[in-house]
Amino acid sequence: MRLIKAVLIIMAFAIFSACSIEGEGFDEMKKARSLYSELISAEVTVTDALTGEAVQKFKFRYEGKLLTYYYHAIDDEDNEYFEYHNGSELFYGYKGDSDWSVISSNSKDYYFYSTIQRHPMSDYKLLFFEPQSMAQAEVIDLGEDIGLMLRYNTEKMSVTLKNQLALVGELSEFETYTIINKDGYPKKMTQSGVLEGEPFSYEINIERLNELEVIEKPDFPT
Repeated sequence: MRLIKAVLIIMAFAIFSACSIEGEGFDEMKKARSLYSELISAEVTVTDALTGEAVQKFKFRYEGKLLTYYYHAIDDEDNEYFEYHNGSELFYGYKGDSDWSVISSNSKDYYFYSTIQRHPMSDYKLLFFEPQSMAQAEVIDLGEDIGLMLRYNTEKMSVTLKNQLALVGELSEFETYTIINKDGYPKKMTQSGVLEGEPFSYEINIERLNELEVIEKPDFPT
């Protein structure tokens, strides 16, 4: 399913960085990732650029050290998943359910995120960057913003990453295009490539940086 592959590409790819390797645009990318990890709140939308469909939506805010958030994901087979966390209770459900299911903090299945262990979509891991496998880098002047086009040699990607990719297939091409604003914060990253002979392209849009006052629990979608 496309959603499963998208989650692996966007998140699992992003767990490596090599600060000792330098190149054009590397400092800007490192700063953008660092600033993103310091955000108190934001709204993130992941869109399939080939279809125009939003496949993931994530709104978050850190209340003190604990994370509150709302997450929604959808795949090509029209399967949908919803999740809301208020910092002490986890609510979740699937399309077709009648109401939220709840996991309380005293349950063995309960989990939470904090400023120490951030949710992957509120962490620098969301923005893929692996300098050691870089094939080409280009910085593009966009006026107040800058664009970073980074193309990767998939043969040189880390062994750990290749092992994770083996779960979904062979990645033969991969590049990212990131737009960074004048203050160094990331606004958008597009991840494109070819996986198992099929092209893919996902846009990660980051909006309302530090603007969300509260993440309210919505009525369960029906």
